Amino acid sequence: MFDPVSIDAEYMERWLGGAKIDSLSAKTLFDIRTLITHYRDIIVPDSGVKVEFPTEQNEGAKASVDENIIYIPTHLLEDGRIDDTLGCMIHELHHIKLSDSERQTWASCFGMICKCMDSLFVETGDEEWTSIYDIVLSDSTLDFKTLYSNDTEVTENVMFLRTACNDLAFLLNAVEDIRIDSLAPPNLAKYEEKMSTRIFKEHFAPKYESGELNENSLFNVAFRLLFQHKGFINDSFIEERFGDKSLILNQTPKEYTPLIFSKFADVIRKHIEDLFKNKQTNFETTLGGVDYMDLYMSEKSMTDAEEDLLNEMSEDDKMVLRAKEDSEGIEFEDAEVTKGEVQVSIGKKLAVKLSEQRQKRNKPKLLPATFLAEIEAFKDISVHHTTEHFDASGFKVDFSTIIFDATN
Repeated sequence: MFDPVSIDAEYMERWLGGAKIDSLSAKTLFDIRTLITHYRDIIVPDSGVKVEFPTEQNEGAKASVDENIIYIPTHLLEDGRIDDTLGCMIHELHHIKLSDSERQTWASCFGMICKCMDSLFVETGDEEWTSIYDIVLSDSTLDFKTLYSNDTEVTENVMFLRTACNDLAFLLNAVEDIRIDSLAPPNLAKYEEKMSTRIFKEHFAPKYESGELNENSLFNVAFRLLFQHKGFINDSFIEERFGDKSLILNQTPKEYTPLIFSKFADVIRKHIEDLFKNKQTNFETTLGGVDYMDLYMSEKSMTDAEEDLLNEMSEDDKMVLRAKEDSEGIEFEDAEVTKGEVQVSIGKKLAVKLSEQRQKRNKPKLLPATFLAEIEAFKDISVHHTTEHFDASGFKVDFSTIIFDATN
């Protein structure tokens, strides 16, 4: 099923008492899931979190706070990275224990994005202006189900807002990664530290040291914030804006999210502006289908559209209130969105490259039902070791008995 060129399983082999792993057999995969389940019971005891392999039946791999499930990332197993696989799972289990739900994160990001959009204006002709907020929220196809899906057959406005929510969530996720990895006990943190060190050396360090990540774009800032507080770099911009790591470690997402939004408000709004520029370089074409008189005459309906979408995202009134509080007090001066296409920053390219692993979780190597059954069979097998003494001379034989419980 898996035939990697090499296998990196230093920590896994220690857990197995020094046994060498030289293949990814059904027994090895069973041991990997057993160890992940063991760590699950330590990190989130009595939580009911499911630990599964992605199979032909479920067709996907993910970790979800909302759904209380984690799927083992088979793309890492394809590369033979067993310790990284365990590191990913330990990391995701801590997300389930400590992090906001996906819905709360999106609701908070949406609230902040609306503030940015409401302060960015484009000229529609004859010295008339309208905000990005009015343009995007006037899209009649916009609802949470469409926004939160992976459907590509959507309008430019929906795709713009989806991208904006995902990108801002990326920044918050970088902050949360710092918190959960720093709070992990040493016996578990070693897996994540090994993986972070590899990613830093292979992907981030060459670009950072060459100055390619100097621009203070949202993605560059997210990566620099992450590696600053993991102790890999000393970045003056991050130190000035958010240098106190204790503000992350000693607070919950509810407490630090408003700080992140406030400290990096200019970075966030610039990112929203750039996204809109890239949405359609020909502004006349972009704006041609909008009835601006209707927009100006229907300010209440746009506010209602924001409120309706926020309510769809949220599970209850507390989530709505929290989303509003996270960007409360942040104000922007109105600004014009200038024409012209924005080049994709190096940080964006790096984010795309590093997120390939995450994307592969949506299209992982799927395990056929027959192979999964082979893995499952090991839970019904027990091995008993004993020593048989035959006479007074001390002659003895050590042997093991394998029992398969077919009653399960």
